[in-house]
Amino acid sequence: MSGEANPITGGEIEAQVTLDGRFCGGSDFQCGTVSGNVTRPIPLDLAGSTFAMERVQSGALPAQPLLNCARDQAAPL
Repeated sequence: MSGEANPITGGEIEAQVTLDGRFCGGSDFQCGTVSGNVTRPIPLDLAGSTFAMERVQSGALPAQPLLNCARDQAAPL
């Protein structure tokens, strides 16, 4: 991954990742679990991690991104 995705060191992230997901409520929302390991910059087990992806219209980003299938919102920065 690009260094911009790494808020800790700003360097590249190296990982072996598996996404196990499903479509929820049509094709505009996908969510699921993440497994695997980050190998660089620090070893990190990703067990128990989740993901969510939602289709958005151009220029219409949500105020808070979604974290999981329950559609929990990320905490504000």
